[in-house]
Amino acid sequence: MAYRLLEMGVGPLSTELQLLIAGLAAVSLVIGNLMAIAQSNLKRMLAFSTVSHIGFLLMGIAGGGAQGYAAALFYALAYAIMSTAAFGASIALA
Repeated sequence: MAYRLLEMGVGPLSTELQLLIAGLAAVSLVIGNLMAIAQSNLKRMLAFSTVSHIGFLLMGIAGGGAQGYAAALFYALAYAIMSTAAFGASIALA
């Protein structure tokens, strides 16, 4: 969906939109990590860590091109599997 929106749908505004996405990625990284550090509950820490990981995903999308989108897709799939395992382990231990 991001590929279609950024490469085909936006057209000449794609550079401005990529800058906006890069800014959102930076904000997501900073806020997610700072809030995760302050947590004492493991599930809340993992949730705020997810906010940070969205920033990494957005960096691949902001990079654009086929390689950037492929990297973002691979990261999303790998993180979904890892996150499911981490939340499952925390529930099993609780």
